[in-house]
Amino acid sequence: MSNWTQIAGIIRIDAIHYDKDHIAKAVGATHLYPESRNHGDGTHHSLPSGSEGSLNFKVIPNRPNTYNIAQIAIWGSLRDFAAKDFSKLTAYFEKFLSLLNPMTIRQFNVVAESDCGHCVMYTSKDVGEEDEYRDVLMEFDLNTL
Repeated sequence: MSNWTQIAGIIRIDAIHYDKDHIAKAVGATHLYPESRNHGDGTHHSLPSGSEGSLNFKVIPNRPNTYNIAQIAIWGSLRDFAAKDFSKLTAYFEKFLSLLNPMTIRQFNVVAESDCGHCVMYTSKDVGEEDEYRDVLMEFDLNTL
């Protein structure tokens, strides 16, 4: 029997300039099957995947002349991706946050739930002093609440 993990979330981004290519690079590549990923020299970044493909995403630009420039919807069903694999999600979202810099995360809320009942919510928090803020990933195990 397959293990499935369901993931859904929204990430809102603030910035002065809308750079669709920069956002797409931070999100990473989608693929149908794990063997179709091309990591080459190690600089390639792709969305987490199960045995039948990766998560999906869509960048939704906001209306012009607003500081909240875009939203990223992320969703999918990952087959053969169990609770023990959630560390891969954590690593992905940490890398995503670092690659998105210098854009600012306004909101970051993604929930992952496995068939076995393991449920984790990922969010981010600004830390630092005035002009030196950075976004850090926070992970909450919803089974312990």
